[in-house]
Amino acid sequence: MMPQACVLAAVFAFGVARATSTSGGDEAFARAYEAALVDLVLDGTMETLVTKNDVMGFVQVMDCAPDGEIYSYPSVDLSAGGTLAEVLERGYARVGARRGFTSSGWADYNDPPKGMAPDVEKEVFRRIGLHYGRNLTVRYNLNFSSTDAVIAALDDNVVDASACNYGIGSFSGNVRRATTYRYSCCTTSEDVYMASSVSSGITSKSDLELRISQTNLKGQAKVGAVGTSAFQVIQQLFLTAVVVQYTTDVEAIAALANDISLLAVAAFKPASKPDTTNNWYSINFVIPRTSFFRKEILLKNKVANISKVTEWQTGNQALASVYNAALVWTATLGLRSDIYSRYNISLLGIGDCVTKEGSYTVPSGTSGTLKQVLDSHKLRIGVMRTESLPLIDSTGDSPVGALPDVERSIATWISRQYSSFLPVSTQYTLYDTSDEVFDALGDGSIDVTTAFMFAGGFYSNEARRRNFFPSCYTTATFMIGFASNTRDIHKDLAHYLSLHPGLALGGVGMGNVQILKTFYGNLAEIVYFQKTSTAFAAVVSNQSMVAILTDWMSEPPDGYAANVTQFELPFISPSCAFFRQDIVGGCGDGIVDQSLGEECDSSAGCADNCQCGSGYGVDDRTHECHKNNKKTYTAAIVGGVLGGLVMAVVVVAVVMLVILIPILRHKYVRTTFAGSLVRCLVLFCSKKTNATEERGRHCHAIRHLPPTKFFALKPSAVQPGELCTSSNPSTRLKRHLKP
Repeated sequence: MMPQACVLAAVFAFGVARATSTSGGDEAFARAYEAALVDLVLDGTMETLVTKNDVMGFVQVMDCAPDGEIYSYPSVDLSAGGTLAEVLERGYARVGARRGFTSSGWADYNDPPKGMAPDVEKEVFRRIGLHYGRNLTVRYNLNFSSTDAVIAALDDNVVDASACNYGIGSFSGNVRRATTYRYSCCTTSEDVYMASSVSSGITSKSDLELRISQTNLKGQAKVGAVGTSAFQVIQQLFLTAVVVQYTTDVEAIAALANDISLLAVAAFKPASKPDTTNNWYSINFVIPRTSFFRKEILLKNKVANISKVTEWQTGNQALASVYNAALVWTATLGLRSDIYSRYNISLLGIGDCVTKEGSYTVPSGTSGTLKQVLDSHKLRIGVMRTESLPLIDSTGDSPVGALPDVERSIATWISRQYSSFLPVSTQYTLYDTSDEVFDALGDGSIDVTTAFMFAGGFYSNEARRRNFFPSCYTTATFMIGFASNTRDIHKDLAHYLSLHPGLALGGVGMGNVQILKTFYGNLAEIVYFQKTSTAFAAVVSNQSMVAILTDWMSEPPDGYAANVTQFELPFISPSCAFFRQDIVGGCGDGIVDQSLGEECDSSAGCADNCQCGSGYGVDDRTHECHKNNKKTYTAAIVGGVLGGLVMAVVVVAVVMLVILIPILRHKYVRTTFAGSLVRCLVLFCSKKTNATEERGRHCHAIRHLPPTKFFALKPSAVQPGELCTSSNPSTRLKRHLKP
């Protein structure tokens, strides 16, 4: 069962960048929100709000390791405009929420809003105001009947942010919100609890699944859920049941009491309030929640090989869509759980990508990176050398473990969707550090990172999610600690460290090291371990190494079970794969293509003001930036073009002589057909006709005939001039070749 109160970092999402004068600053607004949220986590305010609102099932999803240096307040120029400047100038942030949504202790969006989520929102904006020397408050817009309407209001600039209790994995229509809007770290995430009447005898998820299967033999089983996110999650988890959506806890619990066909409802209750009428039980599934905002796309990657720029620019997010579809549907079919079971891995369910009918479809057209994967039949994956079994061991030539098996199943699934004659295989490249993996992803050396990347990690002092596209979570578990059994740590690691200064903590993997530095860095030295075996040896033999942190092991490696004690920490560590974001269009498309030399005077993009950087020139037709400044190198360019034309004329003349002299000397030249063919060639390869398109088609057909086949034509089978008027000359020529 999950802890009922623990610290949490928050998650945001922003929508598509606007092209109006108010379009700038959405990213700055999000970063200020994240910085304030991290403050709440690090100073204990978040935990205080959990206790105050008496919420049950609150958990911390570490999708953003709350590093106070990384998540810092951005500088802002109030005269430059943008969302953050506008909010500070007006003195309040406009937050949109669906009126009437009520969940015990979590949120009551009636007037005035109250509960955990509104408390977080008010405290976040108060702290943003304090940082910039302003008195900042929240004004709620509750004039929405659905969460989709709230999301649409972001694009219409009616609100600055959504309420912070919206599920990251939920959909607006058939579009996953997290792909369209900018989201921050998780805010009010919770373990999903369900209630069944005491008289039903249902006390666990397994009991409920059995009752659903039994009920379906006679009719259709029915369960319920409060809110859109929980509704979509319950639909995914209980595919054979009818799921009913409720707006409030009161409505759901009343339905459970009055409708004997309703087996259970996913709802909320105060942590300390007893309920003698219903059994409450965790289904071991977390809904990560967030606020949503408008999105800006800022890309900083530079292609390694300019000849590969087309493959590198596009098709990355299409590949990510196929990858996510594979993750969702292999999970739904039980293929992924079968792999984890083989390695004795028990993972936590997390609703960052819920399954919805019509969602996670495979792109019909392919281009760029996705096309390259299908054409080469290879999915190039970058992985850091690490020994983290049973999930992965990449210290040898080829990675082994549960996640490489999952990645191979994804490659196979992709092959089947496109009916590939040859299966797509995984091709691994090993690197010493995670930054090297992201360097390779950015320049196009690999197509995707390994699925073992910590979702909340950093790259070059930036959150990875800001410049790369994360997949659905591939693994998610509570953080597990192992200490020498001579130490009495239990769950309160911070208390133990405060009583025993000078100790060290170890983390297996950089993600765990980042988490340890955030929460325990002021209490102990943090040590990085690449191999699990080395870490356990240090805990057993090193007197100063108090414990190590992992996020996948249910039991210690062979030989250490008798020497270590396991304890659980109140953090959920998610892993995922990362992809490049697509770089499309050119100067003026609203996206800063820095890799192509594009520069703008606003962080919002190039919609209004765009120029090419030093050493680049702009193409007036495509508005794209290219190497070599147009003004500086005009003479060189013109000279190069003229020289190229002269050379082309010489080459064409030589080729024509080489082709025509043998033809004129050949006996078929004297025939009507041969003469017609030569005239056709001359006619359609000259400027004597205005039928440019038709001329090109005929010449292409004639030019591409090998000499041996050209002279194998049967002149008697073709009427004079027929080739010149044929609508399909290539087919015409091939039809009259000798066997």
